[in-house]
Amino acid sequence: MDVLPDLRGSKWTRTRWGREPRWAKVKFLAKGAFNRLYIVASDDKEVVVRVTLPIYPKWKTLGEVAIPQWVAQNSSLPVPQVLAYNIDRSNSVGFEWIMMDKVPGKPSADIWHELSFSDKEKIVRQLADLCSDTFQRQLTGIGSLFPDSDVIDFPLNNQDSHTFKVQGLVYTSFITRDPRSNISRGPFSTSKEWLSVRLDIAEIDCRQRLAQISHQDCQSDNFENLAADKAYNGDDEDEEEDPEDLENALIIIAKLQDQLDNFFPSAQLEPEPTMIFHDDLNQHNILIDENRFPQCCR
Repeated sequence: MDVLPDLRGSKWTRTRWGREPRWAKVKFLAKGAFNRLYIVASDDKEVVVRVTLPIYPKWKTLGEVAIPQWVAQNSSLPVPQVLAYNIDRSNSVGFEWIMMDKVPGKPSADIWHELSFSDKEKIVRQLADLCSDTFQRQLTGIGSLFPDSDVIDFPLNNQDSHTFKVQGLVYTSFITRDPRSNISRGPFSTSKEWLSVRLDIAEIDCRQRLAQISHQDCQSDNFENLAADKAYNGDDEDEEEDPEDLENALIIIAKLQDQLDNFFPSAQLEPEPTMIFHDDLNQHNILIDENRFPQCCR
C-alpha cells in the first residue's frame, strides 16, 4: 500500500508542468533570552519569523507587534512590516510567533570598523533624529505600548493609521515574576510610582537571595562530601554571593524609599508625559544597509 507524502507546510508553485509543492527553507538567525529568530525562504522571498517563549502570554507578542507600527507612523526610521502573528499557543508551531519582512543590512557591530568617520557621523545623526522624533510624539503613562485591538487586519501596512495605548510593562524585571505576586505591572502615572515599584522588586530579590543563602547554610553539612568531590574533579562552583553585600543593598534601598517624597511631587493629578525608547540599543541591534543608513533597530 502506497503512503501519500505529508505535504503540510509546503507551498504550491506553478511550473511549466503544472503546480508542484515546494518546501520552505528555514535557517536560524539569532536568539535572545526569550526569543528565537529564523529566516524562512520560499522561492525568491525571505521573511523573518520570531518565535517567543510563553513568558508573558499574549501581551509580549502584542507589544512586539505594536512597536514597529508606532515607529513607522511616528518616525523616519525604516522598520520591518509585520505580515502576520499568532498569540494563541495552540497553533501548529506550539508557540506565539510574529512573521515580518526581512530587512536588508548587517549589524553595526560587524561593519563599524569598516566605516569612515563621515559614515559613522551620518548613522549617529539618524539615530539622534529617531530620538528627536519620539520625544516630539510623547505619550502619557509609563508602561508598554499595545495596539487597541488584539486582532489586526493582514498584511499590516506601516503607512496605515493604527491607534495604540500604554498598558502594563512587558519588561524583564516584571514579566519573570510570579503572576500571583502583588507587584504592579503598571501602567504607572508618575515616575514616583514606577520607581517605588522598582525599589520594591529590588528589595524582594535581595530578601529572597538572603533566604536562599541561609537555607544553603543550613543544608551545608549534607553537601560537604559532594563539594569535596567536585573540588577533587576540578569542577568550579559559581561564585557565592556575600550576605553582607545584600544586607548593605537593603539599607540603600530603604534610604531611597524614604527619600521618594523629597524628590517627586506628592500630589500630581495628571499622568506624566513619557516617550518611547529602546532599552537595548546597541551595535548588535542596529542594522546598517549598503548605503550606510540604519535600516532598523531590532
